Amino acid sequence: MLNIRGIVPGLNTPFTWDDELDEAGLRASIDYYLDAGANGLFPLGTVGQGPQMTLDERMRAAEIIMEHVNGRVPVIMQIGTADTRSSIMLAKHAEGLGVAAIGLLPLYYGRPAEDAVLDHFRRVSDAVPLPIFMYDNTGTTQFKNSPKFIEKLLREVPAVSGCKMSSYDMQDRFAWLRQVPPDFVYLEGYTEFLSVVVPLGAKGCMSPRALVAPEMLVDVWHSIEQGDWNVTIPKLGHLWDTLKGVDDIAGREANREILRMRGIAIQRMPRSLPTKGASPEVVQRLAKFLIEKGVPIKEPVQVG
Repeated sequence: MLNIRGIVPGLNTPFTWDDELDEAGLRASIDYYLDAGANGLFPLGTVGQGPQMTLDERMRAAEIIMEHVNGRVPVIMQIGTADTRSSIMLAKHAEGLGVAAIGLLPLYYGRPAEDAVLDHFRRVSDAVPLPIFMYDNTGTTQFKNSPKFIEKLLREVPAVSGCKMSSYDMQDRFAWLRQVPPDFVYLEGYTEFLSVVVPLGAKGCMSPRALVAPEMLVDVWHSIEQGDWNVTIPKLGHLWDTLKGVDDIAGREANREILRMRGIAIQRMPRSLPTKGASPEVVQRLAKFLIEKGVPIKEPVQVG
């Protein structure tokens, strides 16, 4: 079974202007999260851009990640692709690197039937003896986990030991949390739902928005573990205000600019973003806002 609890951020994957994997930026990003107190990492998901990378790129990124993490925290390596054969190839590679578990998306593109997705999970599980972390991401896969499907998946593929919830629908959360065993590692994808899902059995948070201020989310989790919701709820509200404010100011460029302000010299992120940086006015507004919210920043790193 999968043994992980707490804050497990989705690790970002930066690229160079030449569209090559930014290995130095990737290593610096790992240290950024671990120095903040993250309890694990989830690479090559949405913010990790796995589905936008070739298999060779994903394997190289996985090698860098596991070498640099060096056993400091468990890693759930996302190996989901649009076809089972490629997922098995990445799963076997991840197994050889010593990951704690593999993250697996349902088949995507073409809206496969539930039986096809179940067969996908079964075949990956048969090929690699690792815990499987179900990456529930309806927004990108267009696959909806019905309560009946969840029940069948947990019964027929016992290696499925955890999931990340990416849906914004509360009923989807209840569908998972009503059916999973006590040791199942349910990690919430949205910080604003933590006060609801933790009492129901959630084991932590896997929000990609942790990138803004991972130490802030770690602090929230420490308050949750202490059981003092009178302290936790205001902290969650402050965190939500911070995340929403960042998005309102900088949009898709926010993550890149924040990492630069926090000392990481990344170039292109996300990979599909064509601009080399936000305008000086946006950067100034973003810096002022972060300081007001108590997020420590440095002089923005200049990237040529």
